[in-house]
Amino acid sequence: MERIKALLKSGMIELYVMGLADANHAAEIETLARSFPEIQQAIDDFSIQMEGYLQQNAVPPSMKVKPMIMAIIEYKQRLKNGQKIKAPPGLHQDSRAADYAEWLALPGMSEPLPEENITLKIIGLTPTSSQAILWIRKGTPWETHQNELESFLVLEGTCIITIGTERHLLSAGDYLAIPLFQPHQVVVTSTIPCKAILQRLALAA
Repeated sequence: MERIKALLKSGMIELYVMGLADANHAAEIETLARSFPEIQQAIDDFSIQMEGYLQQNAVPPSMKVKPMIMAIIEYKQRLKNGQKIKAPPGLHQDSRAADYAEWLALPGMSEPLPEENITLKIIGLTPTSSQAILWIRKGTPWETHQNELESFLVLEGTCIITIGTERHLLSAGDYLAIPLFQPHQVVVTSTIPCKAILQRLALAA
């Protein structure tokens, strides 16, 4: 019983619940929990405390996180189904929609997800860059990039991209690069989603 009392006071059960106990201690706690109800009760009690703490301190993810996760899953599925990897051209101020005709013509690239404000379909992905077809129905929240260069080439619809206090009205064929460290926001002004080529380039740390 002294071993049990010492274990309950040691903090190891808390580490076990948080997934931080090493393999040997975790195995010992699991073995003891099967024989000693007080060990299992301590595990259950701390698990409930942790769940309550996490719920009270949860931070809502950016509304752009879900579209990117879904886009990566969908992109990997396309590759799994046999789509060939071919890098699209880099996006710059002289880019035109015709430069991306091959990627825009790929299966599944013509429509946004009907229930989503933001839809992304990845057409190029490396450890330091991504290119995607982007649809925005309403707009995006304010955000600021510290180490990622973001640029747009509008294909359809219209939008206003505000950078700081400067507003840019964009329509089909317009290109815009977002400076680092500048807060920016997109508001769609057309009755159809604003469709664009989106490029993000990560800067070296």
